[in-house]
Amino acid sequence: KNITAQNRKEICDKERDCLNKKQQLMRDREATIWDLEEHHLQEKHQILKQQLKDQYFLQRHELLRKHEKEREQMQRYNQRMIEQLKVRQQQERARLPKIQRSEGKTRMAMYKK
Repeated sequence: KNITAQNRKEICDKERDCLNKKQQLMRDREATIWDLEEHHLQEKHQILKQQLKDQYFLQRHELLRKHEKEREQMQRYNQRMIEQLKVRQQQERARLPKIQRSEGKTRMAMYKK
């Protein structure tokens, strides 16, 4: 009787140890899974943050490029307008003596009358 009781006690102790080890392994497994998921979420958050940052940088870069292109177009347009004004002024200067002479003749004719 004593031996069977002792054997039962040893078996119960072994089963309890196995059960405790099994439960500890399951807890460790769950903790590892939680850590991996947390790490995965942090990585995902970091990647999304970087993508957003890159997207804003790209938009800003495109906007600056567009602004620079528009500025260059306006400079070219203004330069053409200035050139046209210079040409027109030169034409006016070339015609001015003729206009002044004809006006002078007209005045002289009016004065003589």
